[in-house]
This record gives sequence, structure tokens and C-alpha cells, in this order.
Amino acid sequence: MADITASPSDADVQHPPPVVQYVYLESDPARRSEMSSLLIASAAKVGTEPGCIKYRVSADMTKPGAFHLFEHWRTEEDLGRHESSPQTREMLG
Repeated sequence: MADITASPSDADVQHPPPVVQYVYLESDPARRSEMSSLLIASAAKVGTEPGCIKYRVSADMTKPGAFHLFEHWRTEEDLGRHESSPQTREMLG
């Protein structure tokens, strides 16, 4: 007779729920194009950060200069690391 110990499957392991954050930004409408370029470039970098599941930027179609950011992070710690990064602090000024 052999003793067999099953390892827990992924379904049996408790994972923290993902973190979703929505950010609304307003900038000078005259600088909409500049801000759009900055946010798009930033999103490409943020998307490679550890724990980033999804990061999307959308320009508001009714209010020039306004943007919506939709962030999906694996954990609160991942989001916190992103928010305290020099890149994020510089962008939010």
C-alpha cells in the first residue's frame, strides 16, 4: 500500500480578490493632445508592472481635457506599489 498525498489544486488555494480602480482626470482642454499622448505612453509602461492585469485610458468624448483610467490589479499591494512609484507621482504632479 502506498501513501499518496495530493497537492492542492489552484481551485483549492485561496487567492485575494483582484483590485479594480477607476480614476477621473481633468486637464486643460487646450493641452488635450499632449495629455492624451502622455497617458497613452504611461499606460504602456504601467501595463508591464508586476500585478497589473489591465490598465486602460479613455478620453472623455463629451468633456475636452477629461480622461478615464480603468485599472485592474492582482492585489492591493501591487496597486500600492504602482501608486508610490516615481513615474506615477511625477505624472500626477
